[in-house]
Amino acid sequence: MALQKAYEAAINAIIKEVDDPSDEIHECGPAAVYMLDKLARAVKASGGGGQQPVIDRLDDLLRLSYDELHTYPFKDVPLCWRRLYADASILKAISNATTEPLDLAIILIGAPRRREMIEEIFSALEEEEEENEQQHHSSKRQKFSFPESSCLAAARVQHPIPRTSTMANYSSPMIITHNLDHWPALTRWRVPSYLLRKTLGGRRLVPVEIGRSYTDEGWGQAIIPFRRFLDDHILSGNVGYLAQHDLFSQIPALRNDISIPDCCYMTDSDQEEPLINAWFGPAGTVSPLHTDPYDNVLCQVVGKKYVRLYSPSDTSRLYPRGIEDNGIDMGNTSQVEVEGDTSSFPFFTEAKFVDGILNEGECLYIPESSPIVSHIVLQANKCSQVGWWHYVRSLSVSFSVSFWFH
Repeated sequence: MALQKAYEAAINAIIKEVDDPSDEIHECGPAAVYMLDKLARAVKASGGGGQQPVIDRLDDLLRLSYDELHTYPFKDVPLCWRRLYADASILKAISNATTEPLDLAIILIGAPRRREMIEEIFSALEEEEEENEQQHHSSKRQKFSFPESSCLAAARVQHPIPRTSTMANYSSPMIITHNLDHWPALTRWRVPSYLLRKTLGGRRLVPVEIGRSYTDEGWGQAIIPFRRFLDDHILSGNVGYLAQHDLFSQIPALRNDISIPDCCYMTDSDQEEPLINAWFGPAGTVSPLHTDPYDNVLCQVVGKKYVRLYSPSDTSRLYPRGIEDNGIDMGNTSQVEVEGDTSSFPFFTEAKFVDGILNEGECLYIPESSPIVSHIVLQANKCSQVGWWHYVRSLSVSFSVSFWFH
């Protein structure tokens, strides 16, 4: 059985590395390493069956490593503690026959040096799931679709973004049409049951922003099963956003449904591959007016979005937030509620913008500012990041993919 082989390979790899005194896991200290070794051998001896004392001790290791993870800024966390968290998560998933610890290891700490191991387990689980479906009359699988309702009538385009079928320059925003016609995602992602199959029946965990916008009062975040995200937010319309998440690294099967647009490779940058993120939510989700330090190609796969862009030269009229009371630098985000009451920001109406509706199969190119403009704007406004400012609102259930590059 493929799943049992994946489990055995994972356990043996953990034991082998614990036995190697030069492995970085030993930087966690002898007590933690001794417990990891003992628990790995216990899980192996039990054949993966869940023994509550073993699961309880694995939880102890997870708490220990989690506490250490929060002792440092994330970029400074010693690799050994991330490894310990990942190894304890894998052993708990095997011992408890659950997938949640594996997804948490990916989402919370990136699962360093364990991604391939985790992907092998998920691949075996997917294979097992498909076999079970075939045995239980998969033709009777529930079929349903995304809600048709939208906020399209509320979007009024005033200064249309130029449209083109070929990208001619990198100096201004544009909507590129017919650039995604070859993507399987354009048809596959419109079907919720397909997304459920690719997430183990919706059991895979995803990070979700709860609330309309990250600048709203009461906004929060949660890690929930994909099925719950579909039921509670996508299908019901309650606002929640799977936003700026590297979903395609977490679930490679979905990465196979897209490809990197050619325009991402038309620069002199040494960057090998763009940063790819998913944006999935119901009608009404908002990315407030903000700027990013990258060129951005936003590809619309499902649904429609209203987009509005402002030049970096108008930054002084967009009222950047600056550093908040909690010490977080929000200088890349405007104080202005773009489609709300702007009377408290008198110079905002002087800022010029372009806007448009991004339809399925279209890409929006958002340029990074030129170095000269960025330098001038940075000096004048003391912002930490300056590119073209953009505001985005979903007009329907919407699934987009962004590609950030230099």
